[in-house]
Amino acid sequence: MTNIENSSAKLKDIINLITSLEDQKKDCAERIKEAYDNANSEGFDPKPLKEVIKAIKGDVEEYKHNQDIIAIYLDTLINIKE
Repeated sequence: MTNIENSSAKLKDIINLITSLEDQKKDCAERIKEAYDNANSEGFDPKPLKEVIKAIKGDVEEYKHNQDIIAIYLDTLINIKE
Protein backbone atom coordinates (compact mmCIF):
# COMPACT_ATOMS: atom_id res chain seq x y z
CA MET A 1 0.00 0.00 0.00
CA THR A 2 1.44 3.39 -0.96
CA ASN A 3 1.59 6.40 1.30
CA ILE A 4 -1.25 8.03 -0.62
CA GLU A 5 -3.44 4.95 -0.31
CA ASN A 6 -2.57 4.65 3.38
CA SER A 7 -3.36 8.32 3.98
CA SER A 8 -6.61 8.01 2.04
CA ALA A 9 -7.64 4.98 4.10
CA LYS A 10 -6.83 6.79 7.35
CA LEU A 11 -8.76 9.85 6.23
CA LYS A 12 -11.76 7.71 5.31
CA ASP A 13 -11.62 6.01 8.74
CA ILE A 14 -11.46 9.37 10.50
CA ILE A 15 -14.40 10.73 8.50
CA ASN A 16 -16.45 7.60 9.21
CA LEU A 17 -15.67 7.82 12.93
CA ILE A 18 -16.61 11.50 13.12
CA THR A 19 -19.82 10.87 11.16
CA SER A 20 -20.75 8.03 13.50
CA LEU A 21 -20.03 10.15 16.59
CA GLU A 22 -22.09 13.04 15.20
CA ASP A 23 -25.02 10.63 14.69
CA GLN A 24 -24.63 9.36 18.26
CA LYS A 25 -24.48 12.95 19.52
CA LYS A 26 -27.75 13.72 17.73
CA ASP A 27 -29.39 10.63 19.22
CA CYS A 28 -28.17 11.59 22.71
CA ALA A 29 -29.49 15.13 22.30
CA GLU A 30 -32.90 13.75 21.34
CA ARG A 31 -32.89 11.41 24.36
CA ILE A 32 -31.92 14.27 26.67
CA LYS A 33 -34.76 16.40 25.28
CA GLU A 34 -37.17 13.51 25.85
CA ALA A 35 -35.92 13.19 29.45
CA TYR A 36 -36.55 16.90 30.08
CA ASP A 37 -39.98 16.63 28.46
CA ASN A 38 -40.74 13.67 30.72
CA ALA A 39 -39.54 15.58 33.78
CA ASN A 40 -41.76 18.49 32.75
CA SER A 41 -44.78 16.22 32.38
CA GLU A 42 -44.07 14.90 35.89
CA GLY A 43 -44.26 18.45 37.23
CA PHE A 44 -40.56 19.34 37.37
CA ASP A 45 -39.48 22.64 35.82
CA PRO A 46 -36.78 21.86 33.23
CA LYS A 47 -34.92 25.17 33.55
CA PRO A 48 -33.98 24.79 37.25
CA LEU A 49 -33.38 21.10 36.63
CA LYS A 50 -30.77 22.04 34.00
CA GLU A 51 -29.14 24.39 36.51
CA VAL A 52 -28.97 21.62 39.13
CA ILE A 53 -27.41 19.24 36.61
CA LYS A 54 -24.90 21.92 35.61
CA ALA A 55 -24.00 22.40 39.28
CA ILE A 56 -23.59 18.69 39.87
CA LYS A 57 -21.34 18.31 36.83
CA GLY A 58 -19.17 21.25 37.82
CA ASP A 59 -17.87 22.86 40.96
CA VAL A 60 -20.78 23.07 43.39
CA GLU A 61 -19.06 25.71 45.55
CA GLU A 62 -18.45 27.92 42.51
CA TYR A 63 -22.09 27.47 41.52
CA LYS A 64 -23.27 28.49 45.01
CA HIS A 65 -20.95 31.50 44.91
CA ASN A 66 -22.37 32.57 41.55
CA GLN A 67 -25.92 32.14 42.83
CA ASP A 68 -25.09 34.31 45.86
CA ILE A 69 -23.75 37.04 43.58
CA ILE A 70 -26.85 36.83 41.39
CA ALA A 71 -29.03 37.19 44.50
CA ILE A 72 -27.07 40.30 45.56
CA TYR A 73 -27.43 41.82 42.08
CA LEU A 74 -31.17 41.10 42.03
CA ASP A 75 -31.63 42.58 45.51
CA THR A 76 -29.76 45.69 44.38
CA LEU A 77 -31.94 46.04 41.30
CA ILE A 78 -35.12 45.54 43.32
CA ASN A 79 -34.04 48.22 45.79
CA ILE A 80 -33.28 50.63 42.95
CA LYS A 81 -36.79 50.11 41.50
CA GLU A 82 -38.44 50.80 44.87
